[in-house]
Amino acid sequence: MSEVVGMAWARAVLGVEGPYFRSVIPAVLAKAHDEHAATQLSSGLTQSVHYGAMWLGVPNALVAGFSGVAGVRPHRIVGGQYDLPVVEGVPVIPWRYARNSRTRIDWVRFGRPRSRYAGALFEHVDVPLELDFGERGFGDEVVGRLPSAARRELASHEAAITVPNADGGIAAVVAYASIPEALLRCHLGYAELKPDGFLRWHFREEFRLDHARLDHARLAAPARDRGMAFDTGEPEDLPLRHRTRRESAPVARPTARRDR
Repeated sequence: MSEVVGMAWARAVLGVEGPYFRSVIPAVLAKAHDEHAATQLSSGLTQSVHYGAMWLGVPNALVAGFSGVAGVRPHRIVGGQYDLPVVEGVPVIPWRYARNSRTRIDWVRFGRPRSRYAGALFEHVDVPLELDFGERGFGDEVVGRLPSAARRELASHEAAITVPNADGGIAAVVAYASIPEALLRCHLGYAELKPDGFLRWHFREEFRLDHARLDHARLAAPARDRGMAFDTGEPEDLPLRHRTRRESAPVARPTARRDR
């Protein structure tokens, strides 16, 4: 998949700052994964208590990563437990779709089946931007680093993209597969939620991850001071020698006889 095509879709759906959001999403996701994984491994627990809370941590990480950029607002739907970043009215939804790298994302339901809550995640959000003090130009900086031929290709692709007007709304979905030891895969796409709970992707791309660091590296848990235990320390080195006759084991004394 051409990187220019991914930029064109990001601009078409998320606006002029779209290429910037696209460029920072893998790093934001990797940082959130590393933080939760390190906490999990340092806890010494076999159950994924801390890493299991990543579904709450990633939305917060995306909100923080997008803060200060024009056109972005945090939004929490009714009944939700976290904020989502909304870019030009389009929600950005993180979704952990698998715990291995082999699962095909098209075979995984987002909801079982589509629920009212899941449907609300994909609805277009009319967030007022009258008092928008965010900075602009991040997307232009990303595009400006492209060669002139790539910029012309970007304009051509963007002109050919028609964003569908879906009844249920379209969202930017950050889909990832992970385990505490590794962030396995990361996708960014634009999709709508079908009644059967599957996503209808209008465009999706997969990012290349630093596999040497993320796929196979193990996060080393920091050493913990367990304190002194009853069996810690070196055993005492006792001198060994032969016993003399006087040091032989005592002999049992005969019992005194009683006269009848």
